[in-house]
Amino acid sequence: MRPLPCPQKPHPEKRLQQAPQQQQRPPLPLPLPQQQQQQQQQQQQQQQQQQQQQLRQQQQRQQQQQQRQQQQQQQQQQRGQQQQQQRQQPTAASSSSLIFLSLPAASSARLSGVATAALYEQPLSTFSLSLPRVTHRFGV
Repeated sequence: MRPLPCPQKPHPEKRLQQAPQQQQRPPLPLPLPQQQQQQQQQQQQQQQQQQQQQLRQQQQRQQQQQQRQQQQQQQQQQRGQQQQQQRQQPTAASSSSLIFLSLPAASSARLSGVATAALYEQPLSTFSLSLPRVTHRFGV
C-alpha cells in the first residue's frame, strides 16, 4: 500500500506546473484613471501632512523665539529698573543737626513739610525733617 499524498502538499511536479500559471495571470490592474486618482490622493494627503508638520514646526520655532525675546526684554527691563533704582535712591547721612542729601544731578527732588518725600513713592524712613515754612529744591 502506498501512502496517500497529503492534500495540503501538492506533488513537486504539480507545483512547478502551477507556478508559471500564477505568473501568467497577474491580478487585474485597476483601470488607469482610478489608479491615478488614488496616487494623487495619496500624494495630496502626504503633502498636506508634510505642510501641517512644517506649520507646527514653524509655530513652535516662532513661539520659542517670542519666549526668548520676552525673556530678554524682561531681563533688560529688570536691569534697567535696578540701575534706575540705584541711581534714584538718595543717600542720607545725618550728623548732629545737619542732614546731607546726595542726589544724582539728573533727578530733582522736593522736600516740603515733613520729609516723607514722595519723590520716589518711598517714604524716607531713615530720618525726618520738620520744615513747616521752607521748601527745598535739589537737582537740575
